[in-house]
Amino acid sequence: MDISKWTRDQVMTLPDYAFGEKRIICADFFVPNATYTAFLCPMVLPSRLIVWEIMITPRGFGASGDWVRIVLSTKIPGTIAECLACAPLIPGLGAPENGPGCIDVADTTDTIHINLRQMVEAQGNRLCVVSQNAAAAGVYMFVTVLISTVPSEIPDWLAYHLDISR
Repeated sequence: MDISKWTRDQVMTLPDYAFGEKRIICADFFVPNATYTAFLCPMVLPSRLIVWEIMITPRGFGASGDWVRIVLSTKIPGTIAECLACAPLIPGLGAPENGPGCIDVADTTDTIHINLRQMVEAQGNRLCVVSQNAAAAGVYMFVTVLISTVPSEIPDWLAYHLDISR
């Protein structure tokens, strides 16, 4: 059954096993002291995808004002203002005091684990991970995002089971 024209709400009624193979996108980079750094994933994202989880591990003790923002972009934002103008991967995620979509990583060396099951319209963009380090020392950031594609078709037996084809 063709589901390529389904809305977000319809797609999210599918069971987890109906989505494509899960893939991990990793960004591992160094953020020098008192600077802003960005990492652009070389892979163009599928037009519609599911974000299953995000994990952020700062390696090195940060300071107040340190944050990570995961955005959709075709290029690396040159400034923080350009970064904040990019569409966030997950709207509403993060601490608003640092800017929309900025995830606070200040004063932690623990892994921040965010479970999601959210559909994203990537529209041919790439994943861009941006981080600001306000500390006097540099910090290594390790960010992983677990994604899968949204199928364009589902088997007839699944449509029948979900009571879609009747």
